[in-house]
Amino acid sequence: MRAIALLLLVANGCLLAYTLIANAGESDNPLLEPVRPERIRALTPQQVAALGPSKVAQLNINCAEWGPFTESERAAVAEILNPLQLGKTLSLQRTEINSAFWVSVPAKTGKGGVDRMLKELESFGFSDATAVKDGEKNVISAGIFRSETAAIAHRDAMEAKSVKGARVLPRDTPLNGTLFVVREPQQAAVAAMEAAKAKFPDAPLSIASCRDRPAA
Repeated sequence: MRAIALLLLVANGCLLAYTLIANAGESDNPLLEPVRPERIRALTPQQVAALGPSKVAQLNINCAEWGPFTESERAAVAEILNPLQLGKTLSLQRTEINSAFWVSVPAKTGKGGVDRMLKELESFGFSDATAVKDGEKNVISAGIFRSETAAIAHRDAMEAKSVKGARVLPRDTPLNGTLFVVREPQQAAVAAMEAAKAKFPDAPLSIASCRDRPAA
């Protein structure tokens, strides 16, 4: 009899506990209210940027990172992105390009010879050529590139214009570069960057959480 009474007491206790938990789930306690999707409002990229760095850091939003680009490429990239009117969602980050190559062309002796060589290269369409010192010799730098493949292609284009003696050499010092970062990019911005990737094969485009980006 005592065993039966004990079992009945335990059963009644369990039933009471279940009833209290069920009633608590139906209470008006706002902490227990379910999430209402209709109350969630998406922010535009401009509204996100206006929140300020501290609040934006708390949001799990994505950043599109394109680059790095050389100084000569940066203006061309800006022309691609300017029509998109990205405003404060676009930022530029300075960085270094550690692996780079340059095309060297031997210059003729004397300052007059260097100037004549520069004018000749400009007439062929190589307007970014500049005179530099390579040890004790005057040489022409006909362009700086992030990949050896791009530098070789430039050298071959010069040889096709009858420019003799052009060589591809590794660059000893890092090259200044610029990263273009778009916070919470819309589809139009991503499509524009994807379409332009072929023009800049050495500049990767990636989209990841802004939290994963190193501090600028």
